[in-house]
Amino acid sequence: MLRESVFDELIDWRREAKEEMKTMRFCPNCCQLVALKHREHKHYQNVFACSICGEIIFKKGYVRMGGGLGYGYRNFQRYN
Repeated sequence: MLRESVFDELIDWRREAKEEMKTMRFCPNCCQLVALKHREHKHYQNVFACSICGEIIFKKGYVRMGGGLGYGYRNFQRYN
């Protein structure tokens, strides 16, 4: 099973967040194109908010690679 620190290094979510902040997005609250600000990184998701009003506009998630735990792995072992 991969530790969270190893998984963060594989994805390099900080670099991905910087790339997403370069793109302007439409804020439905402000009714205009605004620059994004990175609000948080939690549970393998980057959350971006409006730089004016602070409303969450965009979430970008990553698929967590299975480390052999969980329902699918148990079924794999059962049928092999």
